[in-house]
Amino acid sequence: MRGYPKGFLTLLMILLALTFISGILILPQAIELKFALTIPNPVPESYSILLAFVHGFSSILLIFVVGSLWAYHMRQGWRKKENILSGIGLCICFGILFLSAMGLYYFSSELNLAISSIIHISIGFIVSIIFALHYLHFARKSKPINTI
Repeated sequence: MRGYPKGFLTLLMILLALTFISGILILPQAIELKFALTIPNPVPESYSILLAFVHGFSSILLIFVVGSLWAYHMRQGWRKKENILSGIGLCICFGILFLSAMGLYYFSSELNLAISSIIHISIGFIVSIIFALHYLHFARKSKPINTI
């Protein structure tokens, strides 16, 4: 990505992948805890705390990386009028994810926890789809044109 240090895009992709994959892997346990539903869990119980840590830590780092995109990437896209819908969608989704995560940590009401969980899980899947579309549009556009 132009305007960012070498390896920034790699760091962004690693953090997104870590956060998404760890979120998927802790999903069965989260559903069991929040909704008292038992679904098959492919992850051994002994790894659940480690996965929750990886999810929380990678998402905190992701907050900083996504925030740093505001300085150049988002402003340039807005000026060039490129990927505006998917960019706005990503901003809204990441904001909702971060706020719902705070709800998961700090709400004490069972109803509020359940609502926050549903929002967090749903937006987690939605943001991955929007990001894929956003990135594929970038990748398609930035490929060199074969002039032969």
